[in-house]
Amino acid sequence: MKKQLIISSMVTLSIIFLFNLSLHSQGDWQWARSFTGYDGSITYLPNNITRSVFDSYGNIYIAGNIGDDVKFNNQEQLSTDPKMRNSGLILAKLDNNGNLLWRKTIRSTECISNTYWMDIVGDTSIVLFANSYGPKESEDSLLYLDTLIVGLSPNPILNKMPKGGLDCFISFDLNGNKQNEVFIQHKQIYTQGNESDYQIFEAISTIPFVIDYYGNTYFCVTPFIPQKMDTLKLLINNNKEYSYKVGDIQDNAFMLKFNSNFDLIWIKEIIKDTFCLGDGNSSLIFNPEISSISKDNDKDNCIYLTGAIQKVRESDTNFYMEMDLGSNQKLKFNDIGWGSVGFTIKYDSSGNAVWANQIYGEKRFYPITPSFYNYSTSVVNSKINQTNEYLYIIGEAGYCTSYSQNGERIIDTTAFKLFFDDSTQLILEIDSLSDYTTSNVFFAKLNIQTGKYISHGKIKCNLKNSNIYQNDIPIILHNNQVFTHAFYWGYLNGVRENYYIGKGRAGLALVRWKENGELIEAINIPVYNDISSVHSGNAILRNNGDLFVTGTYKKNITFGDNVLSGSNAWANVYMAKYNDISFVHPYGIGIESISTNKGENLLIYPNPTKNIVNIESKGEIINSYTLYNIGGQTIIKSEKLKVKSEKLDLSNLPKGVYIIKVRTEKNVYSHKVIKN
Repeated sequence: MKKQLIISSMVTLSIIFLFNLSLHSQGDWQWARSFTGYDGSITYLPNNITRSVFDSYGNIYIAGNIGDDVKFNNQEQLSTDPKMRNSGLILAKLDNNGNLLWRKTIRSTECISNTYWMDIVGDTSIVLFANSYGPKESEDSLLYLDTLIVGLSPNPILNKMPKGGLDCFISFDLNGNKQNEVFIQHKQIYTQGNESDYQIFEAISTIPFVIDYYGNTYFCVTPFIPQKMDTLKLLINNNKEYSYKVGDIQDNAFMLKFNSNFDLIWIKEIIKDTFCLGDGNSSLIFNPEISSISKDNDKDNCIYLTGAIQKVRESDTNFYMEMDLGSNQKLKFNDIGWGSVGFTIKYDSSGNAVWANQIYGEKRFYPITPSFYNYSTSVVNSKINQTNEYLYIIGEAGYCTSYSQNGERIIDTTAFKLFFDDSTQLILEIDSLSDYTTSNVFFAKLNIQTGKYISHGKIKCNLKNSNIYQNDIPIILHNNQVFTHAFYWGYLNGVRENYYIGKGRAGLALVRWKENGELIEAINIPVYNDISSVHSGNAILRNNGDLFVTGTYKKNITFGDNVLSGSNAWANVYMAKYNDISFVHPYGIGIESISTNKGENLLIYPNPTKNIVNIESKGEIINSYTLYNIGGQTIIKSEKLKVKSEKLDLSNLPKGVYIIKVRTEKNVYSHKVIKN
């Protein structure tokens, strides 16, 4: 008997091992598409995709920027009008197989345009946030919609633009028909009394927005302020004007809220006040850079900002600063070693800070190099989980692994430390002590009510990039997994394989963690091996395991059997779909089905079945069950049962394979059910 038990245990362990092995790299690249353009000197904006979104049917919507002589997949012409000689906006719809269904282009006769953000609202409307900007000395210009599609006739004219620039929200239905448009012109009045009609928003950046259940629109901006601004003025559609008296903080960011009619509800300054100690604090300049604004399914209609505080170099060893966010919330900086500090702030719907979270740092002070940035962090995106309990943030962190003393390089990987809170250190992975610095992508799980740190994961690669072509840095939550589409330099440390593409070379990868921080896998994407030749963009995931990614590349890039070719310049955009059935269900849940001990406590029969399936538990109370099709869509769901047995009627469902997930008071079980 003892021998039989040993054999049984070995078989069980083998099954578990094979199951876990099968969870890695089950997917494949199903298709890849591109749009490429003028192969020459790009002086302003290349082709790129700022944002991509799935609708409920699996169609994909993309929004970004478009240059000259652009073709979709090296075949269909997207831009042909010689009059439209400046960069413009593109909005397009692809089906789930990558076929181009329609596209809309917005360009100006004189001005340069840029896509800030795009999203789908209620699965019925597409909202595009963009700007158009021309030199102050230029004449008034015309902004066209669809000129490149319907011919050379300017049909229709969206707006006669004033000198300077403006921002616009334009809504479309899912077939690309324009529904509405709102234009925002902005002016700055300085303390000297002079006025500027330049746009206040950065011309080359992404500015995310969110629209809540009531149709209110929130977005956050960082004005370009060459001198002290006294008043900020907004003119909406040439008929509504709002003025806001700016506080004493010269370098600041602002959050704005508009109602569904685009009446301004409020403007809030992010930094209310500062308190600073140190010998040289008068020369300090702090620039809050807002990287994302999110709401998702927050039940309290709260808003979450992420970003980083940038600091001009300072050598004062006694430096200390507090930034007052209002409502007794502060960001604190007590060490001179930082170049930027990543933060997350939660606001209520009235714009009041609820809590603030930041990445802390610590360095030893070496008089030989007092002004050198020794560590830097940034938080670039956030996402709320489905149960509305946790906020996940993603960012990049880096620090020096050595310092110079008396002309000699001293290796010391413990000289600089990063912390999520008072007790939890973010220890970065280092793959080679030949590098002077190391940089990791990290995600962290926070309590959504308090902002307190819970857990984190990381990987050795470089994510955030200061290059202007970098757009949305994604974080995806699905079941108990966290995903991102990462850009890295030189090294990528995976689970079963590490990738080295050469020092100073750029690469791309798909990265997947468990929610507790365990790295599941890192999938390398082969690219033309040239310095700064690629940049990652968006990543979005459907419940059926479809993962769609975008970015830019040079010369060529490979997605499985799909090879995209392009120009030698910054004029190539990639779009690719990856599918992995293991994305559909919680990672590792199949072990519970295989485990003999747990399996004995749950019976599902008959299986296969023609109509009725019985669910019976032994010694455990069944709280809920969910039936999924093979694509991961929920077919039947029942909650708050508190029973020991249940009958499930499949008579109205088509024949096929289904997955049933049963949650008891003690365990979660997942089983395959076959309907004959």
